[in-house]
Amino acid sequence: MPVLIIGDDAVRFLGLEMTLPYPRAYQTLFIALLGLLVLYPVLAIYPPLDALTDLFVGLVLVAAALASATNGTQFRITMGIAALGFVLGFGASLLSADVPALGAVGRLYGLAFLAYVAWHVLHDVVMVNRRVNAHMIYGALCVYLLIGLTFAFAFSALESVVPGAIAGLDEGSENRTPLGEFTYFSFVSLTTLGFGDFYPVSPLARTLSYSEAIIGQIYLTVVLARLVALYVAESRHD
Repeated sequence: MPVLIIGDDAVRFLGLEMTLPYPRAYQTLFIALLGLLVLYPVLAIYPPLDALTDLFVGLVLVAAALASATNGTQFRITMGIAALGFVLGFGASLLSADVPALGAVGRLYGLAFLAYVAWHVLHDVVMVNRRVNAHMIYGALCVYLLIGLTFAFAFSALESVVPGAIAGLDEGSENRTPLGEFTYFSFVSLTTLGFGDFYPVSPLARTLSYSEAIIGQIYLTVVLARLVALYVAESRHD
């Protein structure tokens, strides 16, 4: 039985049929993203579970395609782009020790894909939807998590090109820093926690760090303000 069947107006994944556009796409994407973020520290403690990363990355890719597709053709294109990124990332993990540039290419590709999905969801939440509902709230939460992951890939790509750009990172096997380390640093910057265990050293790393902090604060204030304004307006109308 095929794992994934793509029709013109519906997708069947693992026996579950989902119409396009999928009404719970943002909820599915949020759960997949949250699962991936929770998985990173677990893998650091139990390396034998590393195979689960590929499973959750696959779920994130499918959920991202669902969140950014309104028909079967668009879903096929997005899945094709996501699959290419998955192959590049897998190849980079195997060959980055011999070809360092390949690791940077894989990270940059992941950055571009996540940024595209984040922009599509943000446009849908801010510009298309006019009612504050659960779908809209999950979309807003997805964008916030996607911002953090996008910058994590940016920091990872920078470290591949400029080793030592971020001080305090723990190197994994074969002198490769796990993506979870960059994810931690990214969300510390996004939320302006500033623990100080990791800190940017190179000028570009510093620029990325404070840019992410600014984006995070602007996003929370502007998007939340819009959600509140829409909610208040709808309440008065009702």
